[in-house]
Amino acid sequence: MIKKKFGNLLTVVFLILGIQILSQARAATIGQIEQYKLKLKKYNIKKESSDILVKALQTENPSEVEKLLLKAVEADKRNYIAYELLGAYYQNEKYGNDIKKALEYYEKALEVNPDEEKIYLQLGENYIRANDYDKAANIYGQMKSRFSENSVKAEEMAVASAEYARSSKMAEKTHEEQALYSKKSDSFAGFVAPSAAFESGANGYTKERYDFEEDKKKAKEEILASLSYFENKQYEKGFQSFYENYSRYADVLDDGLIEETIKIIKKYNEEIKNTNKKLYRKNLKKFKELEI
Repeated sequence: MIKKKFGNLLTVVFLILGIQILSQARAATIGQIEQYKLKLKKYNIKKESSDILVKALQTENPSEVEKLLLKAVEADKRNYIAYELLGAYYQNEKYGNDIKKALEYYEKALEVNPDEEKIYLQLGENYIRANDYDKAANIYGQMKSRFSENSVKAEEMAVASAEYARSSKMAEKTHEEQALYSKKSDSFAGFVAPSAAFESGANGYTKERYDFEEDKKKAKEEILASLSYFENKQYEKGFQSFYENYSRYADVLDDGLIEETIKIIKKYNEEIKNTNKKLYRKNLKKFKELEI
């Protein structure tokens, strides 16, 4: 039962986070580029390296982006953001499509700056894609230990324990689902040149599309919030949260993610079949109303 519960939440967590990381990057603004520059200055990264990285962020040609990021790390081996962006580049199936290289650069980024929380998430996601579940569990364990006092995501990922990671059957399923959704990732052009892509509509990147992707991101965050209730034994709140948001999930999320979430919700209902029969029957009725 413990492994099933880990599997339930972890499957959806990875489906969500795998898309979110790229979505957040794609939504970068000029202001966020300035934040990158401030981070690099604070970390005493050489100005030459910082300037090259900014140029990469403003470039639309993916192959040129790769060259510039590599030059940025040549100019300063401590430019962890350049390592991180190289990891994102090689992770993207439309461009680098090389998980081994992606991991290499994410690992370098973490080695240089172990205080950057999202690098742990990126590493964990790619360890899963590489079928290295023990390393994924280990990196999330490190993340939880380092950020447990102030990190919501660390709490979300705490369920990714070695117990679950070593369960090969569920791990394979997680990997298959992750692969399915990673294929739907958007282009790297919006990631490295958000303002230009947005203003010109490059690759279909319009305001309408941006708003839609933001709605998807919020919906995925809400699914995680709903599932966290179940992990804390707050079943009524979990079911209620799911029902209140279901129609919006159906409008903006991929069918595969919705189907997987419904399966998980139904599994939680089966868990309470003998301990809370009233809520169990109420949920069966609600499932019928929603036609799920």
